[in-house]
Amino acid sequence: MPCRFGRSFWATLGILSLLLVYPISGVRAQDRVKIEMLMTEIDRYAKMEGDSPSLAESIRDKIEENPAPIARLLLPRIKQTELGERRLAIYVWALGLAKDAMAVDDIISLAKSNKSGAKSDLVQISCFKALAAIGGQKPGEFLLSSLDDTPDETSRFGILNLLGQMQYEPALPKTIELLKKDPRTFSWQSMLVFGKMGDKAVPFLLGKIGDQDLNVRGNTIYILGQWLIAPEATQPLQNQFWKESELDIRGLILSSLEWMTGDLLMIKEFSEGVIAKEKKEGIG
Repeated sequence: MPCRFGRSFWATLGILSLLLVYPISGVRAQDRVKIEMLMTEIDRYAKMEGDSPSLAESIRDKIEENPAPIARLLLPRIKQTELGERRLAIYVWALGLAKDAMAVDDIISLAKSNKSGAKSDLVQISCFKALAAIGGQKPGEFLLSSLDDTPDETSRFGILNLLGQMQYEPALPKTIELLKKDPRTFSWQSMLVFGKMGDKAVPFLLGKIGDQDLNVRGNTIYILGQWLIAPEATQPLQNQFWKESELDIRGLILSSLEWMTGDLLMIKEFSEGVIAKEKKEGIG
């Protein structure tokens, strides 16, 4: 006898079964239908072969509206490691959107098991992004330790970018590898990482203004003076100007000072001092 029920019935029945096994405390009865429908959307997205930006955006909005109950339903899914890599990656992605700290241990466990089995870069990246979205000390420590175990340059930048997103200060010493890169080709990497790190990066960068490495100095001064526009760097940049031997960096310092301060008198006096010194030394 043919079955009279369609796929939507069985999908809803499956969600209801999950609700019975993993009850959602504190959720009103009228909201459960929304949660069931959202889980159906997540499952549909996870099973798709291609991508659907509109569906992903819909899922994102609905999870952010009521994250706690959906996180409880998603946690059992990421323990089903026999699932395909895309499905696992999507479930982890959705958990990251929920930003539930209770999911951190399970996501880290999945990342570790995935790495040891060399199963999927897709799952690993999804785990890293979810941990960064959740934030906190434990995700930061795990991402930093993962950075130490990652030799690939592109992958290292990806992890540093996530640590910058988290504004995880213990990662700052590791960012020296970005500052050492040629600014003509890779300045965008420093801009992304330090731009996300924000003011927390300023003390670290102030210590690199006079670095012996030309690239480090150039990237540092550019980020401080024309990206973060940190007023704390105004005096250190003036001090470095008189020590600086590279004309390009001297010019960068001058243009940065114009961005960093509204003190026009200071700019005028400093510029006049520069002109007078260069005349005396026969420059220009």
